[in-house]
Amino acid sequence: MIQAKLIGLLLKQVLKHPAIKDLFKYKDEPNDCDRRVDDLEQKLTDVGFKLTATLDMFKKYSESLDMVETKIKSFEKLAHPPAIDLKEFKEIKDAFKKMKKVTLLKSVFK
Repeated sequence: MIQAKLIGLLLKQVLKHPAIKDLFKYKDEPNDCDRRVDDLEQKLTDVGFKLTATLDMFKKYSESLDMVETKIKSFEKLAHPPAIDLKEFKEIKDAFKKMKKVTLLKSVFK
């Protein structure tokens, strides 16, 4: 019992020493390194949030692009082929050019 009281008094005296108090103060209070780590964690959180928001935005854009692509494909299925092939159109155009050269038909093309 006496030994326990002596050890208790000894510990009180040791803990009252300024070096020990400074050690506990250093352990308990945030120092410059702790503040920098907290700042870095906050910056990483902000960057992570921005990255997540950007990825969500890209995901929405890609979904809307996919939707537009499927609509275009459905329009292609509904679209009919041209009434006149390009080759036939060129032949008709050439025929009209030849008709313009004929003097009797010039009045029709004015």
